[in-house]
Amino acid sequence: MARKISNSFKLDAVASALQRPEGVSLQTWAKERGIGYSTLHRWIRQAQAGTLAAPGQTQADERRPCDWTDAQKWQAVWDCAGKNDTEIAAYCRQQGLYPYHLTTWKQALMAKAKNDDRALRDELRQLKGDNQHLRRELARMQKALAETAALITLKKSWRPCGRRTRANDRYSVTRAKTATS
Repeated sequence: MARKISNSFKLDAVASALQRPEGVSLQTWAKERGIGYSTLHRWIRQAQAGTLAAPGQTQADERRPCDWTDAQKWQAVWDCAGKNDTEIAAYCRQQGLYPYHLTTWKQALMAKAKNDDRALRDELRQLKGDNQHLRRELARMQKALAETAALITLKKSWRPCGRRTRANDRYSVTRAKTATS
């Protein structure tokens, strides 16, 4: 069974193989380190061609699908939207995925979006209820304020119509007596 070897190990092996002491063949050097000659030779060719990734860089085949973030999963699902099976398979090979990863991610992301939508609808319903309650409270306060302002205005300007003073009352009473006499 083949073991998975990291790129940093491969690069270290290539660098030390290229700087090996004179007189030591590449075959001998590889054998001493437990690396197959053809494997080491392939790594050297890849390093010279620039296809062997440097440490810190990740190749698509080294990135596990479980390590992908939700944003990367969304991007992968989005990239494959509207593609036929052949194009999806090519995309998956390029990214180091299988088509079933995209299918399960799409289902999981859709379920998460549905739950988020449900939570948002519940929050919206709650906010609408709060808004309606506050509007009723505001209308009640406005009515109370208008009633209070009307009472204050009436209290300040209240005087009986045709108010008479005592002098006017005597005059009118005396006048009424003289008119009758």
